[in-house]
Amino acid sequence: MLVKVPRQLNGESLREIALAVKLNRETVAKYLRLEEPPEKSLPKKFDFSEFTDQILEIIRSSEGATRKYLIGELRRMGYSGGQTTAYKFLKENFNLQTGTLLHPLN
Repeated sequence: MLVKVPRQLNGESLREIALAVKLNRETVAKYLRLEEPPEKSLPKKFDFSEFTDQILEIIRSSEGATRKYLIGELRRMGYSGGQTTAYKFLKENFNLQTGTLLHPLN
Protein backbone atom coordinates (compact mmCIF):
# COMPACT_ATOMS: atom_id res chain seq x y z
CA MET A 1 0.00 0.00 0.00
CA LEU A 2 1.41 3.37 -0.97
CA VAL A 3 1.14 6.01 1.72
CA LYS A 4 0.93 9.55 0.40
CA VAL A 5 2.50 12.32 2.42
CA PRO A 6 1.19 15.88 2.28
CA ARG A 7 4.16 17.06 0.21
CA GLN A 8 3.55 14.42 -2.44
CA LEU A 9 -0.15 15.22 -2.49
CA ASN A 10 0.82 18.85 -3.15
CA GLY A 11 2.64 17.72 -6.29
CA GLU A 12 6.24 17.79 -5.02
CA SER A 13 8.54 15.23 -6.60
CA LEU A 14 10.49 12.62 -4.65
CA ARG A 15 13.64 14.60 -5.36
CA GLU A 16 12.13 17.80 -3.90
CA ILE A 17 10.93 15.92 -0.81
CA ALA A 18 14.34 14.26 -0.41
CA LEU A 19 16.11 17.62 -0.56
CA ALA A 20 13.72 19.12 1.98
CA VAL A 21 14.07 16.29 4.52
CA LYS A 22 17.76 15.64 3.74
CA LEU A 23 17.36 11.99 2.77
CA ASN A 24 18.25 10.06 -0.35
CA ARG A 25 15.34 10.03 -2.79
CA GLU A 26 15.40 6.22 -2.84
CA THR A 27 14.98 6.26 0.95
CA VAL A 28 12.02 8.63 0.57
CA ALA A 29 10.50 6.29 -2.03
CA LYS A 30 11.02 3.30 0.30
CA TYR A 31 9.33 5.11 3.20
CA LEU A 32 6.40 6.08 0.98
CA ARG A 33 5.88 2.41 0.12
CA LEU A 34 5.56 1.47 3.82
CA GLU A 35 2.14 1.07 5.38
CA GLU A 36 3.32 2.79 8.57
CA PRO A 37 6.36 4.92 9.32
CA PRO A 38 9.38 2.94 10.60
CA GLU A 39 9.95 2.87 14.33
CA LYS A 40 12.94 4.83 15.47
CA SER A 41 15.20 2.83 17.73
CA LEU A 42 17.96 4.21 19.91
CA PRO A 43 21.16 2.25 20.45
CA LYS A 44 21.42 0.45 23.77
CA LYS A 45 23.69 1.99 26.36
CA PHE A 46 26.16 -0.52 27.69
CA ASP A 47 26.36 -0.91 31.48
CA PHE A 48 30.03 -0.98 32.48
CA SER A 49 29.31 -1.29 36.21
CA GLU A 50 30.07 -5.02 36.21
CA PHE A 51 33.57 -4.30 34.84
CA THR A 52 34.59 -1.33 37.01
CA ASP A 53 36.25 -3.39 39.75
CA GLN A 54 38.18 -5.46 37.22
CA ILE A 55 39.38 -2.32 35.39
CA LEU A 56 40.60 -0.82 38.67
CA GLU A 57 42.40 -4.08 39.49
CA ILE A 58 44.12 -4.11 36.07
CA ILE A 59 45.22 -0.49 36.51
CA ARG A 60 46.54 -1.14 40.02
CA SER A 61 48.36 -4.35 39.08
CA SER A 62 50.04 -2.93 35.97
CA GLU A 63 50.86 0.61 37.22
CA GLY A 64 48.64 2.06 34.53
CA ALA A 65 47.52 0.40 31.36
CA THR A 66 46.80 1.59 27.85
CA ARG A 67 43.21 2.02 26.79
CA LYS A 68 43.74 -0.52 24.02
CA TYR A 69 44.97 -3.10 26.55
CA LEU A 70 42.01 -2.41 28.86
CA ILE A 71 39.50 -2.79 26.02
CA GLY A 72 41.13 -6.11 25.11
CA GLU A 73 40.71 -7.20 28.73
CA LEU A 74 37.08 -6.04 28.72
CA ARG A 75 36.44 -8.15 25.63
CA ARG A 76 37.99 -11.20 27.33
CA MET A 77 35.62 -10.58 30.26
CA GLY A 78 32.60 -10.56 27.95
CA TYR A 79 32.25 -6.96 26.78
CA SER A 80 30.56 -7.00 23.38
CA GLY A 81 30.07 -3.28 22.78
CA GLY A 82 31.94 -0.96 20.47
CA GLN A 83 35.45 0.39 20.88
CA THR A 84 34.32 4.03 20.88
CA THR A 85 31.79 3.34 23.64
CA ALA A 86 34.54 1.74 25.73
CA TYR A 87 36.93 4.64 25.05
CA LYS A 88 34.26 7.14 26.14
CA PHE A 89 33.60 5.19 29.34
CA LEU A 90 37.32 5.04 30.16
CA LYS A 91 37.75 8.74 29.39
CA GLU A 92 34.80 9.74 31.61
CA ASN A 93 35.81 7.53 34.53
CA PHE A 94 39.61 7.56 34.47
CA ASN A 95 42.15 10.35 34.25
CA LEU A 96 44.66 10.35 31.40
CA GLN A 97 47.81 11.57 33.14
CA THR A 98 50.87 10.22 31.35
CA GLY A 99 50.61 9.56 27.63
CA THR A 100 48.03 6.84 27.12
CA LEU A 101 48.28 5.41 30.64
CA LEU A 102 45.10 5.37 32.68
CA HIS A 103 44.90 6.09 36.40
CA PRO A 104 41.86 6.11 38.71
CA LEU A 105 40.30 9.52 39.29
CA ASN A 106 40.15 9.05 43.07
